[in-house]
Amino acid sequence: MSWRAPSLNRVLDAAPELSALAEHAARLSRLQDIYARTVPDYLAEVSRVANLKLSTLIIHADNAAVATKLKQLEPRLRTAFAGTDASISALQFKVQPARPQPPRPSFDRDAHLSEDARNSLEGLSSGLPEDSPVRRALKRFLNNAG
Repeated sequence: MSWRAPSLNRVLDAAPELSALAEHAARLSRLQDIYARTVPDYLAEVSRVANLKLSTLIIHADNAAVATKLKQLEPRLRTAFAGTDASISALQFKVQPARPQPPRPSFDRDAHLSEDARNSLEGLSSGLPEDSPVRRALKRFLNNAG
């Protein structure tokens, strides 16, 4: 039988000095569940419950636009959190991206298309309407691809 690391909950429960931390983590988890059910899915994907300090619930948003929208939903959030064991008197929205954005791919100016690839793309382009944005994009690509 292989060794398995104990779960974080088991470690926290086994150490009495960490019980306050375990309770705080459990409270945040419950608040996150309520939060995710209260805000629209598209906002729940780019924001999260971060902490509860005294009676202020701190919510992190990936960008300023999300934080602004969440501020507009503050009355709905206050109502949702009103029935919890956490006495929340204030909500604070902070811009804090969850993870760094992946770097944008750079276009290799020295890359060359094979003749077959170029012919296929030119054929595709010529079959599109003259005013098609895809046709214009393909023509720009073919001109830049060398």
